[in-house]
Amino acid sequence: MRTRRSLVVSAAATALLGTVVVTAPAAHAAPVLPEDFALIDTPTGQQAGELTDAAFLPDGSVLSTGRSGTVHLTPQGGQPTQIASLPVFTSGSLGLTGIAVAPDFTTSRTVYTTRALSTGASTQVFRLSKWQADGTGAPTGLVNEAPLLEFPVNADNKGIQDVVVEPSGDTLWVAVGDNAAVQPAGGATKDNVDKFALRALDPAQPTGKVLRVDTNGQGLSTNPYYEAGSSGSWRSRNYVSGLRDPRIALDPRGGVIVTDTGWAARHEVNLAFAGQNLKWPCWEGTTRAPGYRDLPECGNVANAGPLAESVHGTTDTLVGGVAYTGTSYPAMYRGIHFVANKGAHSLSTLAFDSNGRATQQITTLATDIGDPVAVLTAPNGDIVVADAASAKMRRLSYKPANKAPVAAFTGTVAPATKTISFDAGGSHDPDLESLGYQWAFGDGTTGSGRTTEHAYSATEPVTVTLTVSDPHGAVANYSQTFLPGEAGPTVSLTTAGNAAVFSAGESVHLAASANDDTDGPLTVAWRADRLRCPRSSTCEVNSLRTGTGPTFSFLFPSETDTQVVVTATAVNGRNVAAGQRYVVNPRTARFSVAGNRPARIKIGAHEDTNRLVTVGVAVQVAAPTTSLDRANFTKWADNQSAEPTRQIVMPANGLALRADYQTPSRSATRTRRLSGP
Repeated sequence: MRTRRSLVVSAAATALLGTVVVTAPAAHAAPVLPEDFALIDTPTGQQAGELTDAAFLPDGSVLSTGRSGTVHLTPQGGQPTQIASLPVFTSGSLGLTGIAVAPDFTTSRTVYTTRALSTGASTQVFRLSKWQADGTGAPTGLVNEAPLLEFPVNADNKGIQDVVVEPSGDTLWVAVGDNAAVQPAGGATKDNVDKFALRALDPAQPTGKVLRVDTNGQGLSTNPYYEAGSSGSWRSRNYVSGLRDPRIALDPRGGVIVTDTGWAARHEVNLAFAGQNLKWPCWEGTTRAPGYRDLPECGNVANAGPLAESVHGTTDTLVGGVAYTGTSYPAMYRGIHFVANKGAHSLSTLAFDSNGRATQQITTLATDIGDPVAVLTAPNGDIVVADAASAKMRRLSYKPANKAPVAAFTGTVAPATKTISFDAGGSHDPDLESLGYQWAFGDGTTGSGRTTEHAYSATEPVTVTLTVSDPHGAVANYSQTFLPGEAGPTVSLTTAGNAAVFSAGESVHLAASANDDTDGPLTVAWRADRLRCPRSSTCEVNSLRTGTGPTFSFLFPSETDTQVVVTATAVNGRNVAAGQRYVVNPRTARFSVAGNRPARIKIGAHEDTNRLVTVGVAVQVAAPTTSLDRANFTKWADNQSAEPTRQIVMPANGLALRADYQTPSRSATRTRRLSGP
């Protein structure tokens, strides 16, 4: 349904890194998929048939919505719990239909929903709402509702469907169906079709539209029909007209993809351009719609073909358009867009170039995947389908690219009771998948769970081993020695100076001391590991520097998406170890790049065009020579350079660049709805 770019930096940032042992991936029963792919399922807690949408939170957990108004949270690696039950109107297909999370959720706690609800005994409305997530960590509820958009319900289907938040956090895209009555296409005439659908053509009506608003629900001055002094009018909020049953996705490289489910079995994918009219109900894909085509209102409505179209059954729902920008899949999938079809139980791909021309029509990739109602991007870049049939999130994983997890844990000894409390929260998976935890306590007993405790009957040394496993069956082990009757050594770590974050190439200085009640002062061993978790990719961990002694220093890496995990450890004469960990975070600033016309601009290899970048890092930016609506690149607005590729060093106060494109000719403007070659 949309691209939701997770801002996850793995919990590996706080890991004590362990020894990795890889085993063969476990076999998975799966539907019909391409070779070497598997579906990894995660429960949402919704009832089968109820799941309507989902969104990733910055920590990798998932919020999901059920049609009857339920909102569930599934923590990464945990079980789902219900956090809210919103009042909804559920006639037909209406109810709670969409959810989105603000990019700055960690600080703002903002969540958006779309739904139908009753506001009186016989009054129903569609509403876009802004909420605050209750709690300080994981959301425990949704509170402080602020309605942003609201308009009357006309029929029990195709209402307010979808909401997406731009990476900047200041713009919302909202998909609204035509809300006309549904009837069989066979036998349709101009006298029996629901003329309410004609409102989709009218920019002054909310139905059959893609709306573009700010976080208060007001239209943006850059919208095509904006009315100065009336930002709350539907014309001011309108961006695209002429839609029947739309969903939207943002390509992180630039561009808005609109999927629209047709009526007489033509379903289409389009690129959204300001002021565009996609001509429903007069046209459906490349064909004229039965009944409506004979209405006088459709007599002079011309049409151009969509970017892509498919022909399926009349019970279909087309969702997706999500771009794959990860690195785990084979190269042939890089940059490809994924579309799902609920009625056909399928996942398909399509492709278009920087000129907005289709280079691959909708092609089926996987079948029998359930009833997909949304397509998302997982934290590691994998494509995820929200399956209403099973009420699960089904992540499409490429098995040969799977990386083994890393095991790490800490133990706290209570000598009086000979009890040790264990915490494996430092373990992580480079692919940002859920982990299983198995413990061997060194006295012949075992346990499970990320955290656990164990009471010992003797005081002799024990070697405790943690084994973590990922969904593919790859495992890692990590062992430590403990004395159940002795607290063990202590390590104290301090930072030099007051810096909490560091720019590229900046010096980081640390100090530590270690002591043992029996052995006295101990030697401190240092290890600095570079942890890089690129956006929509797997994490990489490698050693940056090691050393011994009371102090330790290094230069912060000159790259973005990177933290440094520093571990100071000491071992006493009984081989009992203790350690302290310090995570060195980057100093970041926001870097945004946009075109005055929609264009697929690249930061680096394929990264999105609005993100946080480490200060001092050199970044290459490339604007395509033509925009998606085929305007020509002319210059960069800030320096007037006509060279589309440039390199910048990220400044501390952030940077916003604009690529200017020449306005297309009038004839091109009239045909912005693009067809394939």
